[in-house]
Amino acid sequence: MEDRIVVIDPGTGDTLTVDRMDARIAETAIRLRRRGLRPLDEVVVCLESHLELVVVAEGVIAAGGVVVLLPPGEKLAVHVCDSTARMMITDVPEAVEVAERSHIRQVLHPAELRRTGCAVE
Repeated sequence: MEDRIVVIDPGTGDTLTVDRMDARIAETAIRLRRRGLRPLDEVVVCLESHLELVVVAEGVIAAGGVVVLLPPGEKLAVHVCDSTARMMITDVPEAVEVAERSHIRQVLHPAELRRTGCAVE
C-alpha cells in the first residue's frame, strides 16, 4: 500500500497519499460519467482548494473529458463564454453566478463527486 504523501494543500495543510488520491480520482471519474460526461466534453474547473483542484482535474481527464481550468476572478465570464463546456465544477460562489447566466447546464460542487468513505463504487 502506498502511503506516501503526493499532494499538500498549502492553504489548509491537508494532504493526500498515493492510494487515497488514486481512489478519489477514480471515484470522481465514475461520478462524472454518471452525470453524463462524455469523451472530449469540456468541463470548466474553477476551484479555490488546491487539493480539490488536483483531484477534480485528474478525475475529469480519467473520465475522458477535457479540463478548462479557470481561476476565480473578473474575467471568468468571458472565459466561460469562450468554452463549449456544459458542466462546471466549482467551490466559488461567483463562478456559480456566472454559470447560471451562461450555457453551462450542470454546476457541481466538488463534494458532490465523492463519498465520505474510502471505497470506490
